[in-house]
Amino acid sequence: MTTNMATTDSNFRVLKYVQLGLQTIGIQSHQIEAHQLPNGYEVVRWNSETSNLITWIIRTCLGLKLGERTSRVPVDIPWIDSCPRDFIVAFLQGLAESDGHVDKTRNYAEISSVPNSEFYRRLIEKLGYTAKVYTFDDPQ
Repeated sequence: MTTNMATTDSNFRVLKYVQLGLQTIGIQSHQIEAHQLPNGYEVVRWNSETSNLITWIIRTCLGLKLGERTSRVPVDIPWIDSCPRDFIVAFLQGLAESDGHVDKTRNYAEISSVPNSEFYRRLIEKLGYTAKVYTFDDPQ
């Protein structure tokens, strides 16, 4: 399984953390040659062994079919509604680490995901915070 993420320090740290977690359950992973997308966007690439666990996480936990990505397909995780607040916070923190950023000076956080924007908005509001979905053509 290959993961492509924007080439940033925080994404690299996330991938190293995931690598550590995978190693604890016996799944090997490593960085592979960087890749430049047709639009010039450079991504760091990480490869891991395919395993029944990874397949289960993709299919059962995220509700995706093999090969689908959260950047293009909405997740289907109704089980998260029954999770404790701390779990939902940790889930959103993980998203912000990989697909967003936080501006502490403006008390502002952003998670970029077109197919999952409404789902993420609902989760944030479930925690008692105000959230708004912005479109690419109207970032106000």
